[in-house]
Amino acid sequence: MEQYEKNYQTWKKALLPEYLKKQLEAYTKEEIKEAFTGEVEFGTGGLRGIRGPGSARMNIFNIKKVTLGYANYLLETFPSKKISIVASYDNRHYSKEFAIEACKVLEEKGIKTYIFAQLTPTPILSFAVRHLHCNGGIMLTASHNPKEYNGYKLYNNEGAQLNLTQSEACVKKINEIKDIFNIAVSKEEPQLVKPSLFKAYFKLVKTVKINRVKKNIKVVYSPLHGTGSPIIPPFLIQEGYDIYPLESQMKIDPDFSSTLSSNPEDPKSFIEALKYAKEIQADLIILTDPDADRLGFAYKNSQEEWVLVNGNQTASLLLHYKITENYKKGRYFKNGVVFTTNVTTDLVKVIAQAYKLKVVTCLTGFKNIAGGISQMNKHEKFVFGCEESYGSILDSFVRDKDSIQASLLLCEIVAYLKNNHLLISDYLEQIYSSFGYYYEYTHNYVKPGLDGKEVIAKIMKDIRKSGLNIDLGAKLIAFDDCSLDKHFDFLKNVETPLHLEWSNVLKYYYDNGLFIVLRPSGTEPKLKVYFSYADKTSMEKSQIYVDECFKKLNLIIERY
Repeated sequence: MEQYEKNYQTWKKALLPEYLKKQLEAYTKEEIKEAFTGEVEFGTGGLRGIRGPGSARMNIFNIKKVTLGYANYLLETFPSKKISIVASYDNRHYSKEFAIEACKVLEEKGIKTYIFAQLTPTPILSFAVRHLHCNGGIMLTASHNPKEYNGYKLYNNEGAQLNLTQSEACVKKINEIKDIFNIAVSKEEPQLVKPSLFKAYFKLVKTVKINRVKKNIKVVYSPLHGTGSPIIPPFLIQEGYDIYPLESQMKIDPDFSSTLSSNPEDPKSFIEALKYAKEIQADLIILTDPDADRLGFAYKNSQEEWVLVNGNQTASLLLHYKITENYKKGRYFKNGVVFTTNVTTDLVKVIAQAYKLKVVTCLTGFKNIAGGISQMNKHEKFVFGCEESYGSILDSFVRDKDSIQASLLLCEIVAYLKNNHLLISDYLEQIYSSFGYYYEYTHNYVKPGLDGKEVIAKIMKDIRKSGLNIDLGAKLIAFDDCSLDKHFDFLKNVETPLHLEWSNVLKYYYDNGLFIVLRPSGTEPKLKVYFSYADKTSMEKSQIYVDECFKKLNLIIERY
């Protein structure tokens, strides 16, 4: 009998809630193999997986197991101290139940727990950890993943998701737990977070504003059925903006019944919002993902056509506006630091360096940016942090992506431009004409099935060995191997350390400014490939070149 079959038999004998028992009985042979092979794994965003019974699925037993491991990790990390954590949850099936049960596991271990009375965005959870002086935090969310998923993010006392070292220590404690069906829980209920915390949070969010503007814009907003629903519209309305919530997607709905996608990176998530925006002649559309850490937006151009803005563009314009508008007021960000990642557009770095700001490049995952912030010296000043995956922070009182900060400044930017008879397209053109027409493209290679991760591992192994010469007039001049913490410079023939945590990521640099990054997902059988290139004269030329690069790389990867 194979191990997955033994795992299956163990679960069949266990006392399960009726809903899990029914799901278990309905499993096909293939589903049994998938649900009981291995365990749910930690990735860049914590624990995430499809809901259901099984060692490799998200369910109440795995939640209790991970929480007990987290509790033991906290007790070892903070000996002889009163330990506390704060928990929150999104709109997904069982998120609230999982959060409450996790708190009861922690309470049983003597750890004080707080929980939000309502579903609450990830950035506010991050803020709460620091505001309440907690030792950690828990967020039950699968972010922008499909409705079948749920997830579990663990936070440290800085309000950031656990870094690699902390995750490894926590996973070690989790793996020590063998009996997941008899984990004790307290009868005590977690303490509710006081409403005053929200007031403290929004008081700080308001500080990201720069200019006083005439707020004569119409904004369509959708939370995609998630945590932004009770939070973002009232706040922006209070700030004076004319907000039109998309009512069909304002409902807290774990099945995401009124949207084809819960991910603002996906154009399908904008379909209903675009219809409404055209109907009311809006100026701006803002979408936030289910846990409201990511923000996507669209604007109307001079031809009355709606344009979707990607994460790299959003980060670039937020940064450019913050720097230039503060400069006009004599605020020069002396010793200022901008944080970005190794898959984010170089435009962020170029803008920051043009204004003599220090740039820190981190690995993908906002926990790495948060870690960088905590290592700033006392003379340095935080300016901005961003990822290409539709996330940023304008101030560091939050240590995770914050769509609420971003939405407030974005509304200001659009209103400011409208007051000056300009559009977002005009503003982006100003940026591109000054710094280059940066074009980015990301492609996901999904290799389904149990052998999917093995296929991706082979792709990475082969490319790591052979290099990535795409033969399009660009010469390979350097590459990063983050698994070795090495930067290889072919022009100087030297190796230097990257000073990054371990990650199975390869980044290739070419003499014309092109970069290509290969990064396997930590939670799914998926290989993400990132391209970036800037032509000096037009976006069209940049896009044509990146498309040709993709075709060349595609010929290599599609062989597998």
